[in-house]
Amino acid sequence: MHFFFPYKEFENKTEYYRLFFRHFIKGYLKENTIQEEEIEYLQESIKLRYVLQYIYFHQANDVSNLDEESMNSLKEIQQIAASDEPMLPIDFVQEFKNIYNSIH
Repeated sequence: MHFFFPYKEFENKTEYYRLFFRHFIKGYLKENTIQEEEIEYLQESIKLRYVLQYIYFHQANDVSNLDEESMNSLKEIQQIAASDEPMLPIDFVQEFKNIYNSIH
């Protein structure tokens, strides 16, 4: 069982994440509004996805009978969900401020 979609490898993932966020927020702000306070929760929202994925996996499977690949995937999800580290190595709030100030 696979949990992740294949993705293209980038030499500098941090720069890729930053670039994606900048373009996404610029487009989002053309049609919507969002407050800085909401941006502060992005890291936690991304982490919540892994927590929910871990819970769902336990509810949908007999974890005592997993194959090695599935068990390794489950352990990886658990480590990510339990980590205190930010999910992505960028400061969403600072990026948002820079973008917001450049268009207003």
